[in-house]
Amino acid sequence: MAHTRKFSVFQTKKQISTHADSVAKPLWPFLVAGSLTLYLVSKAQDSGVRSAEWRNDPRNPYAAQIAKESLH
Repeated sequence: MAHTRKFSVFQTKKQISTHADSVAKPLWPFLVAGSLTLYLVSKAQDSGVRSAEWRNDPRNPYAAQIAKESLH
C-alpha cells in the first residue's frame, strides 16, 4: 500500500499566506486587547512612580531619573 503525503515541507506562498490568515483572523481581538492592556498598565505604572507620594522615596528605582528630569 503506497503512502501518500498530505503535507509538503516546501509550501507555496499561497499556502503560507492562507495558513497565516487562518491563524491571525480569529486572534486579532486578543492581540488588540493585549496591546491595549500593556499600554494602560505601563501608563498606570509611570503615573504611580511619578506621583508626589513616591517621587522622592528611596525605594523608587526611578527617583534619580525623575530628579534629573525635574532639573531641566
